[in-house]
Amino acid sequence: MTKSEKMKIFLKLPILLIVIFIGFLEYSKSNAQIIELPVRGYDPRDFISGHYIRYEIDWNNVDVSKLKGIKKSNFCINSCRFYIPEKEADKLDYLFRNRNRLNLNFTIKYKLIYFNKAIADDILINGLSWSDYLKLDKNSILIEKN
Repeated sequence: MTKSEKMKIFLKLPILLIVIFIGFLEYSKSNAQIIELPVRGYDPRDFISGHYIRYEIDWNNVDVSKLKGIKKSNFCINSCRFYIPEKEADKLDYLFRNRNRLNLNFTIKYKLIYFNKAIADDILINGLSWSDYLKLDKNSILIEKN
């Protein structure tokens, strides 16, 4: 094997390892255990900051049977962020600020990937993904803002 052939192999090896690692992460995410946790502790002045939502898990209202064998430290403990598209920020901010009046329940859907690492996958509003909830016609009147 020539020096040139060896160099080509060594240059391709890091790319191959990265592709394998990405495949492993995608496989882990697609086969992950899903847990929904209630959220609280929003600061309405800081609910939407840029393109993310800041939240806290409401540990007082968590069904501990869902966490069997999973440590709280695997989740975001204090101030957590969930990134969203900028164009939806005003709508979500309105829904959250008026959640009690509108009778809305906000939860976070986590996926537990390798070693029970918790990844925030979605924000649910009354059990629906936030993106699906915003598509509902019944909300179009409430959240029209141009």
